Amino acid sequence: SCFLCHGGGVVSGGAAPDLRESPIVLNKDAFKQVLVDGVRLPLGMPRFKDFTDKELDGLSHYIRAQARKALAANATAAK
Repeated sequence: SCFLCHGGGVVSGGAAPDLRESPIVLNKDAFKQVLVDGVRLPLGMPRFKDFTDKELDGLSHYIRAQARKALAANATAAK
């Protein structure tokens, strides 16, 4: 579901924020509030109330891994 708005590999195509740069991913409570509790519904972010804590952790780890991958690629390109 995420890739529809946030892009494949969480690389945003402009429809929604690039999750690799989101500080929300670094805070478990904030991440859960956005995805499960729906605090950003008024901004167009859908609610996924059926996500388990384990699924949220997995998604957070995936997003952070993609962010690290992008940083490494940028560092290599800068050399």
